Amino acid sequence: MPRKRKSNLSQSSNKARSMKVARLNETFPQAELRRLEQAEREVAHRAAQTPEQSQDRRRQHAEYLASRRAAETPEQSQNRLRQHAEYLASQRAAETPEQSQARRQQNAEYLASQRADETPEQSQNRLRQHAEYLASQRAAETPEQSQARRQHHAEYLASQRAAETPEQSHARLLQQATYIASQRATETVEEAESRRRAVAERAQQRRLIFRRNTWGVFDKAAFEYDETLDYGSHNLIKIEPMNKECRFCGALKWKEEAAGMCCSGGKVALASIDEPVEPLKELFSHETDESRRFLKT
Repeated sequence: MPRKRKSNLSQSSNKARSMKVARLNETFPQAELRRLEQAEREVAHRAAQTPEQSQDRRRQHAEYLASRRAAETPEQSQNRLRQHAEYLASQRAAETPEQSQARRQQNAEYLASQRADETPEQSQNRLRQHAEYLASQRAAETPEQSQARRQHHAEYLASQRAAETPEQSHARLLQQATYIASQRATETVEEAESRRRAVAERAQQRRLIFRRNTWGVFDKAAFEYDETLDYGSHNLIKIEPMNKECRFCGALKWKEEAAGMCCSGGKVALASIDEPVEPLKELFSHETDESRRFLKT
């Protein structure tokens, strides 16, 4: 009968205890250096992995996280999410604009690769879970938090779209139209009717609010612009013709426009504009077919 091998459990335990004691006695720079070295070793180790090994590592890590989170109490889950949010906020606050851009691009590429490998059932399940998560988050919001979220989202969208090229804007609108069409194509008759009813109710509510004779109806209206509303017809808005002529410079102004907005009461005098040279003059003449086409475009 072969001899039994000695267990190295005590040695591992002693090593673990020694490492724990060493970390408790670390200074902050030593801890930072250790984490940096550990991160570099991890990067080098992952760079040497084959695609199969990387996939297997991610799968094992996902299973480990799932088992840990399944055993959490609601309080532990809430605490973990809060700590994670605080950690992300601190990390992103220290980012440079270039690092933020690189992170967003890397995250977008990762999500795209993950979603490209999804089956239709997995995609549907992911969208459903995301919708349920958003619904639960928004149900717990206060009115102030909801308003702040909408305003922040509107400002973010405005900044993103302001930086778009015409091609990107066209691609976004096309993608959005395709998505909406695909969503509506899978609707049942009841879902379609419910959606139309909800849209009509929101429009009716906006119209009722718009009829109020207070300036409050225009609060943040730029972020929630409704093209179906005739803002110029509101009782508090009076858009009259520009028929008030400045006696100094001859500029046409509105009736209630403050004096001096054009030439500061005759103190500012601009040189007259010379007639344009040919062929520019002819293009602005509106007398030829070419001129009319030019002015039309």
